[in-house]
Amino acid sequence: MSEEIRIYVADLAAYNNGILHGVWIDATQD
Repeated sequence: MSEEIRIYVADLAAYNNGILHGVWIDATQD
């Protein structure tokens, strides 16, 4: 049984400065 799990990691320092910067990480495990 497999489920797709993705985690969004954002740079909070940049976010606080009005810049949205981050990346989606595929954390799916078999």
